[in-house]
Amino acid sequence: MSWTISRESARDDNIVNELAACIERANFKNILIFCSTRDRPYDRKNPEDAVLPAELPTAFAISSCDLESGKPVQKGETSLTDFYFPGQDIHVPLPKYLKPEGFETTTGSSFATALAAGLASLLLMFALFSGERMEDYKKYYVMKRVFNSMCSDKEAENVKYVRPWEHFPEDLRHEIDIKEVMLKIGKFLKHTRGFKS
Repeated sequence: MSWTISRESARDDNIVNELAACIERANFKNILIFCSTRDRPYDRKNPEDAVLPAELPTAFAISSCDLESGKPVQKGETSLTDFYFPGQDIHVPLPKYLKPEGFETTTGSSFATALAAGLASLLLMFALFSGERMEDYKKYYVMKRVFNSMCSDKEAENVKYVRPWEHFPEDLRHEIDIKEVMLKIGKFLKHTRGFKS
């Protein structure tokens, strides 16, 4: 979900409760939910700044960061964020009639959220292809464990920055056989899942 709504703007507890119930039902059905956080500074103690659905407990709260450094784009409070993905200075392709250059450069957690959801989808496909039980990886806490295993090390500036390219086997960069690539990533997943099927 590449949008946010403040609790204050919802103005109706029934709307907030129904949204929370929908997210919880999705979690119960092992549907992974990835949500954007605000791109501007916010204060969790301020009711106007409380953001939904990202602050719900079984939704992944995704924020944007710089690709190279992992430095968060947003300033201020970051405790809401579960994970950071690249979302700064992203080149978005556009038709030539809209932009003669053919792209626009933009920044925001909406792009980071799409990358997080895309990575999760790719990992689910790898799990299925390598003979793992894909249903296990659809569980919130299992995917969270896999994402955590792909984060920067403790000494890094941003320990919540997911960097999958640093955690897959080195030889995959030169691998031509896609089936072999999927099997190797499946082995990585089995190792990070933390329990046996």
